[in-house]
Amino acid sequence: MSNKDDEIKALKQLLKKAEEKAARAEEKLEKERDRRRKAEADRKRAEEFIVVMTALIPVMKALSDQCQEILQQLPPDLPQADVKRLLNVMQETQADFINLSKYHTIVRLFAKGSEKIGRPKKTDDFEAARNALDKAVRNLKKRQQELQALMKASSEAAKEAYAEQPDNEALKAAADIAETPEPEVREFEHLPSPGRQLLEAKQKGDFDSDEPLEIPGECPHCGHSNLITGAEIKSTLRHFETSINKLSQLIQLKSQHCYCPTCGQAFCVCGRDVPVKPGREMGQSVVVAAAELNAVGIPLNKVMQLLFMKDDQLGKDTLGRNLHDWLLDTGKPLMDSVLAELNTQHTMLMDETVLPVLQSNGQGVCEAPESEKRRQKDYIGVQCSAPGVDRQCVRYIYLGSRDNESIFAALQNARPSVLVTDGYVSYASYCKGLERPTPQCCLVHLRRLILDALAIPKMNKELFGDEVDKAVEKAKSHFTKGTSAFLLCSVLSAFSKIYGNEASLIQKDGESREEFLARVKKSRQSYAKPLMKNIDTILCELAKKETQTNSAGVFESADKTKQIGATVAYYMNRRDSFHVFLEDPEVPTDSNAVERAIRPLTVLRKATDFKQSRDRTESLCILMSLYETAKANNIRDIPAWLLACGRAYYLYRANRTLTRRMQEGLKAGLNKDELLDARITSFTDDAGDGFDWTPYLPWNFKQ
Repeated sequence: MSNKDDEIKALKQLLKKAEEKAARAEEKLEKERDRRRKAEADRKRAEEFIVVMTALIPVMKALSDQCQEILQQLPPDLPQADVKRLLNVMQETQADFINLSKYHTIVRLFAKGSEKIGRPKKTDDFEAARNALDKAVRNLKKRQQELQALMKASSEAAKEAYAEQPDNEALKAAADIAETPEPEVREFEHLPSPGRQLLEAKQKGDFDSDEPLEIPGECPHCGHSNLITGAEIKSTLRHFETSINKLSQLIQLKSQHCYCPTCGQAFCVCGRDVPVKPGREMGQSVVVAAAELNAVGIPLNKVMQLLFMKDDQLGKDTLGRNLHDWLLDTGKPLMDSVLAELNTQHTMLMDETVLPVLQSNGQGVCEAPESEKRRQKDYIGVQCSAPGVDRQCVRYIYLGSRDNESIFAALQNARPSVLVTDGYVSYASYCKGLERPTPQCCLVHLRRLILDALAIPKMNKELFGDEVDKAVEKAKSHFTKGTSAFLLCSVLSAFSKIYGNEASLIQKDGESREEFLARVKKSRQSYAKPLMKNIDTILCELAKKETQTNSAGVFESADKTKQIGATVAYYMNRRDSFHVFLEDPEVPTDSNAVERAIRPLTVLRKATDFKQSRDRTESLCILMSLYETAKANNIRDIPAWLLACGRAYYLYRANRTLTRRMQEGLKAGLNKDELLDARITSFTDDAGDGFDWTPYLPWNFKQ
């Protein structure tokens, strides 16, 4: 009996412990629910805060940039008190902008995934951050207004200086610039984001073999149906397919030759891909995929690792050799057709950039001829169409050196009416000949030289550093009435107004090209021409005291230690070339378009550092020309365009080669079946003659 009592007692104790554990578990569960509800509330508030930050940070940066621009445009005659006030305003603006990084860190605290680095202890941090942001935005707007007020007040200094010296032509021009009203600024239209778009699922085909061939029932040349077909020819081809696990794979290529005895024409029917050249085991899809990656800045050795990561039997130069051959074989004829359009356009922009070539300076595996002069630098020339032209063309050309001979050779077949450049002397020499284009020098390059002459970029660094007193003294010395710096600041103000007016000149809906150009010319004549006349007056007056002429009549700086004289001499030696755009609305004010075309090549240069040989450099120029021309003409699927061009050109040459082989073989009494079944190992030299590139030009291509 006692044993049963003991067992009952033990069971009751176990039951009691179980109930206590259940109560504790229930309590923990409720706490976890509260924690999750609180976390969900915090997450929602964090998302709201991220939205606020995402919207405010660009605004803050834009306001800071505007303050910087206003500082650069300030006319010079500022009292010492205003100069110090200006420096304080800019320093406080910079400090507020730096504090934004702290608020951005709070955003990262509530970010998702791997970016999450912790959580604030109190939800009040949201309100504190919001208040800090609001205060910073208000301060920036207030300081921007103060800067604009200083700008307006300082612009009156030019008028006062002219009133004191009414006979001074330069001060009169500066006063006219100050009185010129600011152009109407076009409001930027923020288009709503479409958000993430669902991609259509691509059907996976049979990667092991090519698709069945579709043999036509009649001859494409004469329309007769009595075709003689040969046996199906199978060969392996390296094919590229957009797939994560199958970047490059071997497929079985199927092709078949057909012959029409009625018209004597033969043609080839191929599968989905064609080789780079007859007899090659590299398909055009592979080289086009490699070309796309190389064009965006990925070196070929990295491209090779990506496309052939599962293939160890490929030579290290196999991809580069096939890409080089395809570009010379197919890309060059296509680009030559594009250049025929570029060479006949009214306006052409040109510039050049450095690209080291080891062969030119005696390094690398490719040796240069001993008779040639070694070069430390090689140059790539870039030519492009003017902005706004319907048929946009971009050309990269290997120059070698930067001398007159190389520049003249690059422009040998070009026939533009106006050539827009950066003022390099070789372009000016080229334009001096008979039936040569009119030069238009870039206004941005001139403005850049003026900024450097006034040491404004250096002053901006001193403003936010530890050399504020030095910046104050420099501002006092530079910004004095009647000095050269004073007048150059007026020139900067004129440039700002000219470009503000240019930004407002956009083609309206329903407006023809002719109507738009007429409106541009009218606006430039009424607004920009007086400003350019005032700029010319100021710089000509400065040339009297800051420059001198040598025996050849070329302007030089009177004081080699001052950059102002060199800047004024730069303008005087190219004086007429800065005003061409005023009379011709098709001419841009600067060479920014060709500068933008240089950037992709700069990205690639930083990734590769150099090219081995001149041949590979020339093929790179063809590649960059094709891709940048396609992008300029809004071709969204550039590989599809190149594959369509390459396939059509390959089949055209294959058909011509096959037709000639059949005709010559039948005359010699050879068996037609054996002729049809034989593979094409090479094309005839004239196989590509007569091919019509018109449907495949980037402005005509329809996918």
